[in-house]
Amino acid sequence: MPLKPSSVAMRALVFLSLLIALPLTAADYNEWQLQALSSSITDLQQKYPDDYKGQDYLARLKALQKAGTSSANFQAKLRRLKRDALLAHPLLAGQSIVAIKVTMVKRLTKNDSNSMAAIGLPETHLSLSNYLNAGAAGSIVKLSSLGMKEKSIVPARPKTLIADLDLHWDTKRLLFARPHENSWKIFEIGTDGSGLRQVSKNENDVNVYDPCYLPNGQIIFASDAPVQGVPCWHGIEKKVANLYVMNADGGGVRRLCYDQDHDMQPSVLNDGRVVFNRWDYTGMNRLFNRQLIAMHPDGSGQKALFGSNTWYPNSIYSPKAIPGSKKIVGIIGGYHRSSRCGYLAVLNPSRGNGGKKMIETVVTGRPGKHKEVIMDRLTENVFPKFSHAFPIDEQYALVSVRLRKETMNFSICLADVHGNVTMIKTDPRHSYLKPALLRERPVPQVLPERVDLSKDSASVYIQNVYTGPGLDGVPAGTITKLRVISYDFGYPTLAGVDKIGMSGPWDVMRVIGEANVHKDGSALFQVPADTPIAFQLLDDHGQALQLMRSWVTAMPGERMSCLGCHEDSQEAPVPLVSMALRNAPQQLQDCFGPPRGFDFGREIQPLLNRNCVSCHDEKQAPDLRPKAERKNYVGREPSYLDHTRLNDAYKVPFNGKTIIPYTPAYEALVPYLRRVNVGDDVSMLTPGEYAANTSPLIQMLQKEHHGVGLTTDDMRRLYLWIDLNGPCHGRWEDVFDRAPLGNVYDLRKKYRSLYGSKQKNMDEIHKQRYDDSPKAVSPPKPHPQLTGKGRKQKTISVDVGRIPFPGGLDIPLRRIPAGSFMMGAGNSLRDEGPMTPITIGKGFLMSSTEISNAQFRLFRPGHDSRYYGRRHLQRSDDQGVTLNADEQPALRVSWDDAQAFCAWLSKKIGKAVRLPTEAQWEYACRAGSEQDFFFGSLQEDFAVYANMADRSFADKGITGKSKGRELFVVGGDAEMLISEGRQFAERRFDDGKVVTASVSSYSPNAFGLHNMHGNVAEWTRSVYRPYPYREADGRNDPGAEGERVVRGGSCYDAPRRCRAAFRLGYPSWQRVHNTGFRIVIEDE
Repeated sequence: MPLKPSSVAMRALVFLSLLIALPLTAADYNEWQLQALSSSITDLQQKYPDDYKGQDYLARLKALQKAGTSSANFQAKLRRLKRDALLAHPLLAGQSIVAIKVTMVKRLTKNDSNSMAAIGLPETHLSLSNYLNAGAAGSIVKLSSLGMKEKSIVPARPKTLIADLDLHWDTKRLLFARPHENSWKIFEIGTDGSGLRQVSKNENDVNVYDPCYLPNGQIIFASDAPVQGVPCWHGIEKKVANLYVMNADGGGVRRLCYDQDHDMQPSVLNDGRVVFNRWDYTGMNRLFNRQLIAMHPDGSGQKALFGSNTWYPNSIYSPKAIPGSKKIVGIIGGYHRSSRCGYLAVLNPSRGNGGKKMIETVVTGRPGKHKEVIMDRLTENVFPKFSHAFPIDEQYALVSVRLRKETMNFSICLADVHGNVTMIKTDPRHSYLKPALLRERPVPQVLPERVDLSKDSASVYIQNVYTGPGLDGVPAGTITKLRVISYDFGYPTLAGVDKIGMSGPWDVMRVIGEANVHKDGSALFQVPADTPIAFQLLDDHGQALQLMRSWVTAMPGERMSCLGCHEDSQEAPVPLVSMALRNAPQQLQDCFGPPRGFDFGREIQPLLNRNCVSCHDEKQAPDLRPKAERKNYVGREPSYLDHTRLNDAYKVPFNGKTIIPYTPAYEALVPYLRRVNVGDDVSMLTPGEYAANTSPLIQMLQKEHHGVGLTTDDMRRLYLWIDLNGPCHGRWEDVFDRAPLGNVYDLRKKYRSLYGSKQKNMDEIHKQRYDDSPKAVSPPKPHPQLTGKGRKQKTISVDVGRIPFPGGLDIPLRRIPAGSFMMGAGNSLRDEGPMTPITIGKGFLMSSTEISNAQFRLFRPGHDSRYYGRRHLQRSDDQGVTLNADEQPALRVSWDDAQAFCAWLSKKIGKAVRLPTEAQWEYACRAGSEQDFFFGSLQEDFAVYANMADRSFADKGITGKSKGRELFVVGGDAEMLISEGRQFAERRFDDGKVVTASVSSYSPNAFGLHNMHGNVAEWTRSVYRPYPYREADGRNDPGAEGERVVRGGSCYDAPRRCRAAFRLGYPSWQRVHNTGFRIVIEDE
């Protein structure tokens, strides 16, 4: 017999059709409701032909459609039919539900997230630890006959929340958390209201919550026992919760996860693994990097299930396995002001974990296709706003829903993939959260233990580092070592960006050691257990070509394995015995010392003392002398959030000012690095994206800056510093020369010991064995300046047409005549001289512009030049300033890619298309000029001729609220203390662009060529070899070994790096962040 809804429920049903202003007519909206209901009825009839009276409901629906949407009582009849038809689901009809019932509070502020937290739905960057005494009265109720009868199981207490209901598979008992004796505790009770007991035995200085039954009888839960602080709170005590496991009696507690930020909402998948939500922001934009992690219940096998390197969606909250399926339901939510609520989603892990392809269905409860948007507050104004989902099958789930913005209460509804949201229980004075159906479910399989608690290490096996997209394009054999690093995460009273280093890294960066990678790409090595570790893949120079901007933790005795670098989770291993498996696991080799926190003063300053300070002192900027010799050095002001959130006790030594003390040499040298920084690209990095060879510091030293020839070990130390994101301090106590406030040091050690952690203390200072006595440096003599007439030629080339492409994408060509010029420059840079007279014996055609994104995509349709994430012009929570527009030059193109484009185009037009030789490029660039640029000297205003680092690059972008300076904002609210290249921008001039401009922008040179200086650097055919330049020495042979020359500089480069003579070299496989190309066709 159809259920009769309460009058309150009926009124709430009316709201479902009035939730949001839609660009639809009333008739269109009604038609959508009819279609959604028809789809659900048909689906249920097909799935349950013997138990569901679908024909009866379809007949009623047909009659309603025939009467028309304008007929009397249409909406009332539709609502009645929807409830009758959908709540008759054979797995739901007549069943009971348990849920948390919370007394509603008045709206606390205009920001709804505060009111949501008060009923047990905290902001994503906070945990229940922050809501011990600030909650509404909560109880647990049993709703019989789908909400018609209500019985209290756990009575309410004044101002005492109840959270985290987890129903056992047998439906006879459940777990929940609530405050008791000044901390959150975990309790168990029977669903009939009997047998209430406290399970957890935690002391009152820590909190426990988020309990979840495990198939083996144990309980997994979250606790703030790690004694870590949420990084973005900078020392305001907002505690981080990680996952632990305990026995059913509350004993045997052991920590499973060693994560930077919150682990939350664990649940068990049907295959026996645990899935939970984890928040990362070690090196990526934290607004978009909240992953679903899956692991065995013993903590082994921790791997990303969804969200790795994914911009959309920001998060998947409350993941739950669908009974009898491999699929999962969850809630798509944003970061700020989402309260872990948003859209309902069905995820299919069999699709793989790359990008958003796992998302199978998104339920919005509204007509129209779901729109994907990359933004911080993704679901702040989304209504209906779904909270926790309890799946019934692959199409239907019980959900807690806030129906509209005007009301704060959450109701229990049935939602389905067709778009229907059907009311079950509502009450304007209460919210119903975390509903669970009292229907017995199969217990997932019990997975075997893979942990040996007698050991303090684990082994890692990588079958082939070249498997997967992480090293796409990198030739086999390039990777020779793998570096293992770790993190020491911040404390509740001291955490956040700008402490350990300027605008990154977030945490203390620890060096563990290195392992050899075999020629077949395999590696097998030991790592410390219970330690958050990350891997960096090194070439034979010691620079990292790919960075793991996250971490993984191995349990004691675990044998961890992976196929390669960022391989898809669905990719099967290849059955083979690799070279690594022929030997026992390697012990990690020391990396200039034992495992330790990397500290600039202890690791890099001695190198500077020996090689640099004899010149770079108070008389010659940058001053690289050690801190002890800079008596007046204090430090510098950090970004805005430190001004508002840093504890005042840390300001006392600075007369109440907010100051972060680094070292003077560190501050001076960091601007010469290109590194991950903070708030970086969420997408997987292009191989070599932040390789040390892209940093101006390394490029200068490779040119033997002022005669300084560093040793191989010195260079490797610098590579290590850059690969670690340029830290200054190696311990948290080094930041302010004191331990973090409070007893947090001792408390962290207490709970590591109490809960059986094998994590080792790496805070001991190890003095580096290094002779830092200054050595004599003999600056090289400048190359002789060979001068000519020094005049600019007016017109010496002709437009000879275009290479035709569809859609107006023709490549314009200019004829460059034969001629002679002086190649190189008369300066002290080793690789720009000696100047050499060069004759270009034959004329050639050259594209007057760089190859654009649109043109390159005709060859490679999926090419992605990406974004420049260091600036935001529209919104601070977007991906950055685009580099992907059709008319912008293609960049992140390797020399190999450019060669392949030339080969493809050659076949297309029947002529030999090539990259220009280095001599051809410089000759064409100069166009008769012997000065720095075709238009004049370094002192010349370049704004009409070239796109280089200028006033726009230095100053344009969304800035923050810092006192005394304007800093760029990334990731919604995180300000940048430093942005690569900004300090060296030529602010006298303004070319109007922050990033790359259209390929035809700016005035051409006398040969009619655009953007020969700046915009993007350009590949040449030539191998990067010393001068004098010799055409016949094989350097222009495409098969010759060695790095290839890049010319012209880019929009990120200061003018001196865009000169006609300036040279750099990169490996032919490297897709350099600022490098593209143009083409030539030589006369036959």
